[in-house]
Amino acid sequence: MLNNFNPKQTAVTDGSTFSFYSMYKHMQCRPLYLHAWTPNMIGAREKQNDSTCFFCVEPCTLSNLGTTEYTTANLKANKCVGRAGTAVDGSTSNSDPFSANNQAGSAKAVSLFDEQQMGQTAVTVGGTDLALNAFDQNYYGTHEEALTRTTVAGVIVTENRVISQIQREQLNNP
Repeated sequence: MLNNFNPKQTAVTDGSTFSFYSMYKHMQCRPLYLHAWTPNMIGAREKQNDSTCFFCVEPCTLSNLGTTEYTTANLKANKCVGRAGTAVDGSTSNSDPFSANNQAGSAKAVSLFDEQQMGQTAVTVGGTDLALNAFDQNYYGTHEEALTRTTVAGVIVTENRVISQIQREQLNNP
């Protein structure tokens, strides 16, 4: 995930304006929609290069996903990404990794299969939307987070981990 954007924090300008192309050609993650990018800002030669974006989601905690008929609403409410039940047509599926943000419980519209939403919907931290950028404040970026858990022995353990922005949204939102 850390290698999605390279150079991660180098903003190159061509005089007075920021040059997206100067960074885009050196990235392994090349979404067509990201912050202020749109497909018409990216040259045809660069659009042909493969885009490989890595990010992680939190695992689903529902039981019997393969045998019990869940609804898409159940999956979304439980932040379960993927397909459930016995329907092979994918009719019981969810591509939204979190059900809501912290701002008065309003729905956060981000689908893992909708690049435009992932590239233009703000990431939320503590109930406040971050100003999107093409470096790390987007859903393809990462964040260092202190994760705390209690072991079976009752000991509280804190680990500093680099996690995807999607995981951070899943862990921090109800």
